Amino acid sequence: AIVFAQFVGKEIRVLDYYANNNEGMDHYVDVLRQKREEFGYSYGTLFIPHDGANREWITGRNRRQALEAKGFTVEVLPADRVADGINGAKMLFENIFFDADKTQDLLECLRNYQRKYDANRMIFSKEPLHNWASHGADAFRYMAQGYSRYLAKPVPQQITRPEGITFNDVRKHLRRRTDLGKY
Repeated sequence: AIVFAQFVGKEIRVLDYYANNNEGMDHYVDVLRQKREEFGYSYGTLFIPHDGANREWITGRNRRQALEAKGFTVEVLPADRVADGINGAKMLFENIFFDADKTQDLLECLRNYQRKYDANRMIFSKEPLHNWASHGADAFRYMAQGYSRYLAKPVPQQITRPEGITFNDVRKHLRRRTDLGKY
């Protein structure tokens, strides 16, 4: 499952969603490229689950390496407790905007995500039920985890200068300043 999201400051825009099963990595790369062509998506960092660093025995490469070989920037997320990820994702809902048309299936997954129920003890377990909704909900949880990594990265400051001032003018001005003290 792939959640296509755009992070803009503290706002999360969930633009699209795609899910499938029993397909290889090339299929999902084709989906990413198709979405780029069809909707003009440009990709920053692809956040993938912690098992994306596991080497596959057939190819000898891991998913991260396979995606990077196709030209994508990839970050493998650390393994976190599922309950922590669910709580973290829940806390973000006030900052999330969903595309009503392209994320209908994802929203359905989130509505139907549930915990296992122990009928003998008549209690819900701490673990989520693994069913049709869990892949979309897990992808959403990883998107939220990626967002927290995005927020933790320093934002580069854009430096602008007024027209007509050159870099050398700025350097001369800084050298003349005596009130800066030691740094």
